[in-house]
Amino acid sequence: MQQTDKLWTKNFVLMCFSNLLLSVAFYFLIPCLPVFLEKVMQADKTQIGIVFAVYTLAALLIRPLTGYFVDFYGRSLIFLISFFIFSLIFGLFSFAVTLSQVIILRFVHGLAWGISTTSSSTVIVDLIPEKRRGEGLGYFGISMTIGLALGPYLGTIIAGNNHFETMFFTASALSLSGFIMASLVKYPRFSRNTKHNKFEWSKLIETSSIPVSLIILLVCVSYGGVIIFISLYASELAIENSGLFFLIYAAGLALSRLKSGKIFDKYGPKKISLSGFLFLMLGLFVLSLIKNAYGFYISALFIGIGFGIIFPVFQAMVNNIVDFSKRGVANSTFFTAVDLGIGLGAVISGILAEHFSLSFTFIVCSVIVVAACLLFFIYALPYYLRKAGKK
Repeated sequence: MQQTDKLWTKNFVLMCFSNLLLSVAFYFLIPCLPVFLEKVMQADKTQIGIVFAVYTLAALLIRPLTGYFVDFYGRSLIFLISFFIFSLIFGLFSFAVTLSQVIILRFVHGLAWGISTTSSSTVIVDLIPEKRRGEGLGYFGISMTIGLALGPYLGTIIAGNNHFETMFFTASALSLSGFIMASLVKYPRFSRNTKHNKFEWSKLIETSSIPVSLIILLVCVSYGGVIIFISLYASELAIENSGLFFLIYAAGLALSRLKSGKIFDKYGPKKISLSGFLFLMLGLFVLSLIKNAYGFYISALFIGIGFGIIFPVFQAMVNNIVDFSKRGVANSTFFTAVDLGIGLGAVISGILAEHFSLSFTFIVCSVIVVAACLLFFIYALPYYLRKAGKK
């Protein structure tokens, strides 16, 4: 375990850069895959939602097992193998000729994503000093934020006029570069917990993580709906550059993550979480009601700030109330909720958009965030404060 308060070590920097490259590759697909499915595979909005839901379903299924195995067998080997497989699968999309083949690839890709992100999230918590956990997770999240800024923008440029094959292979090369950097990390020595060696299904979920994870699930229902369908919404509004939405969104994420972790470490989650919820609500209302380029891009900033506050704060909360031997399961529980939320958001938003409109869909998303905010202050926050006080 980490014994000093030094944050910016060689290992931490390598993990941040490897995460950056993985994120750029991952976010290539967010704006480009719906267009690929619509133009090449002739898929409708409901089918597009299903393709994205299959990905998150796979990650959802594998995360609990991953959490258990990284706590019992160690983090690094599981992380590196899954990272390598995840990187290779990007290129295989170029060979898909039917929607069913894309769905199968997305399922396998989701499995690799679920394993790699659960294990990497556990590794990074091991590398960050406890007293700087909120700050460290915030900075680590910025690496994914930069990926979110660059990925959709570069992906749309590389894909260009239906050059999807080039985009898929570029994503694979970038992700493999991240894998090489992750291979250079000197991972903390792993000490197996020998108290409970027998496998039990109950060990796949960390119950103390459930209250906060439930809230992030609701938040991610809205997040999934927005991120997956924003490119198609831009087309409806006759906005040519949907990639700029992601760039502004990422700027909001980065701005909030620079400060939110430090505020959480010093003052706790109450006020900083409320500000995150308010920004999310405002951003979703603006997106749905102001149907022009100004509303479109302003909403990106507000949504980015809101989610950039909530995600690292909630992840730090989950890790603050468990000991070292349960971090893998705690993170898997948290990210399982994230995946389930995004998957539900993809399906629900696809159905709503098909039968009503994307504007109406985003109004529903904002109402879900309101419900999440109320549940957080009534249920999750008091629970966290009790558990943190006992640790």
